[in-house]
Amino acid sequence: MVLSVPAIPRRDDVGGGAMPAIHAVLGSLGAHVGYEELLVLSGTAFTFVYDNAPTYEALRDLYPLDSLTVAVQACGFSGRWLVDASEGETLERLQIALGDGRPAVVPIYSIDEIHRCAVAVGYDAASRKLTLQLEQLQEITLPEVWWGAVTGPLAWGRCPVFLTERKPLPGWSAEGRLHRALHRGQALLGGGLLPYRDCEGSRIYSGVPLAGRQAVYGLPAYDLLSADVGGAEILSSFALLWRIDAQVSQLQHSRAAGTAFLGTVPHKLASEAATCCASVAESAGELLSRFWYRPTKAMATAEDVLAAAGAQGAMVFWLGLEGEELARLARRVAVARTPWGPVAIVDTIPRRREAVAVVQRLRESEGRLRQLLGELRDAL
Repeated sequence: MVLSVPAIPRRDDVGGGAMPAIHAVLGSLGAHVGYEELLVLSGTAFTFVYDNAPTYEALRDLYPLDSLTVAVQACGFSGRWLVDASEGETLERLQIALGDGRPAVVPIYSIDEIHRCAVAVGYDAASRKLTLQLEQLQEITLPEVWWGAVTGPLAWGRCPVFLTERKPLPGWSAEGRLHRALHRGQALLGGGLLPYRDCEGSRIYSGVPLAGRQAVYGLPAYDLLSADVGGAEILSSFALLWRIDAQVSQLQHSRAAGTAFLGTVPHKLASEAATCCASVAESAGELLSRFWYRPTKAMATAEDVLAAAGAQGAMVFWLGLEGEELARLARRVAVARTPWGPVAIVDTIPRRREAVAVVQRLRESEGRLRQLLGELRDAL
């Protein structure tokens, strides 16, 4: 039997996709909660994590809070991670859950065609075939061991599965959950350190040694981001571009969700907080475009690129050029090859300073948002 769960579109601004996955699971269990509201209730709408190491996947998927457990509890259910259990125990628990009509979140990062959180909706023990809901149903043969990101300080796990219980939490009430979410958001914005888990799975995807290393979340993360943006690291290596794209895009997505939900709360302070979230999302988008300018239409000539470079404050321009046009452009500006095609790089001190100014605006808006969440919490 294969359970019915809504399709989960692939997005590049949700990290490993933990929240879209758990939203689909909760919907199948009968929880009537909007996606934006779930991001607020789980704390994800107020999370920002940054590190300046080229750690790629291990970096992109750090969560300072066990947002999946918080999310299901906020909706009246119980749930927990099963991590680092034996393969036999993991599959036995997964089979029980699926047999009871409970889909499970399975972060599978060690299979290239998935490499994110999926929702398990069916399993055949004889063939070891696991049916996953992603953009569409996909059947895979489970490896003996898979690795994936786990929400919360653990950060990375062996054969991880997030299991929910169908029966509601005893004594659960929706009353007060927004108050708790605002308190949680204020704490997340306050920030702290987030150590990496130095285990086999995280090492496979890191690119740098992780032992003793830690990321930063909340307001202190903007100091690290500012130093990164204004530093001397060359853009042609693409490590800096990856860090900004992977982490700031999540910031933009989460604050847009905060904007949408807080705008529905009938209180003046909620409206102010929504406006503040919108400002953060807008500035995050501006920072992304400064480091990676993606025109809606590919630029066809070297003159098109040079005109865009003069008009935009961006430093990296995606190109639709090849052959002689690309060679002509390379005589005027730096050109680099990437897995996504050639790009032009216009990396100047004034443009770096402008990007640093955007980060400063982000930090100021986040500081104001933290203040507003506390005031709104006290007023409700």
